[in-house]
Amino acid sequence: MVRILVSIAVFFAIQVHALADLRGFPARLDHALWPGQHNPKFVCAGEISSTEDRKFTFRVAGVIFGDGIGASTTIRVQNSLVWPEALVPYRKGEFCLLVLGRPKADSSADFCVAAVVPGRNRTYPRAADLIAARGVLLDELLAQLPNEPSAIRQRLLLLQVAPILTQEKSGAVVSFVTNNDASLRRSAIAALVYATEKQEFLEAAATDIHDFFDRTLKAKPVDGVDNLGRKVQYHPRSLLLQDYFFLEPRTWKWGSMWNEREAEKHLRIMNGITEFKVIDEAAKKWLLGE
Repeated sequence: MVRILVSIAVFFAIQVHALADLRGFPARLDHALWPGQHNPKFVCAGEISSTEDRKFTFRVAGVIFGDGIGASTTIRVQNSLVWPEALVPYRKGEFCLLVLGRPKADSSADFCVAAVVPGRNRTYPRAADLIAARGVLLDELLAQLPNEPSAIRQRLLLLQVAPILTQEKSGAVVSFVTNNDASLRRSAIAALVYATEKQEFLEAAATDIHDFFDRTLKAKPVDGVDNLGRKVQYHPRSLLLQDYFFLEPRTWKWGSMWNEREAEKHLRIMNGITEFKVIDEAAKKWLLGE
């Protein structure tokens, strides 16, 4: 009986610990900076000044958006994210840009971090609104992209760029469509599809998805695939939807969509890609999780 009780106690202790350690992934930058009547949002540039497991302090060098934070002040930030170490190491002295939130009713509460963007120690312009703040972050990411020596980090930069890239600035990404690395090509195509919805990029996405399905699953289905040579393997569909996030059916279904406007855009892109008849029915069903 004692052994049973001890086993039960250990089981629940493990479950409580697991629940306490739940962490979310950083928000897409368009979602993190979505206009609306929610809790106050802030975008700050600065340096991590100390770290703990679940919180850190941040020395603010400049405020891109938001009122109530002064430059050259140190703020407390709660961290419940799976931190993007490959973009910004979680350690003292790292300079970065943070998208932060704070409860509207408590101006003395700690901030919480929604997104982390690699930045350079320089002066950033002040943004008038959240859309302008996206533009500041986009300019910073595009400035770092071409000279980044790591293909893995280039892809991560492109993934951050994709949901906030504008048609006017899409030319900065076009050169990656012919890159020798298939993962970089895919990330660039996805970003250009989302920014422009041009036929050439929709067709390139259709061809890429068809080739990926044929190469990865049609001949000999696999449970995991490599991503830019990294040791961790990914489920093939999950890897593909990291780039083609707008093809995830939950983004246009009631109960899981962000909003109707975004859902309409995602469905429009899905229909545009499938109109080329490049993706066969088997690949389409697999992509949509049917």
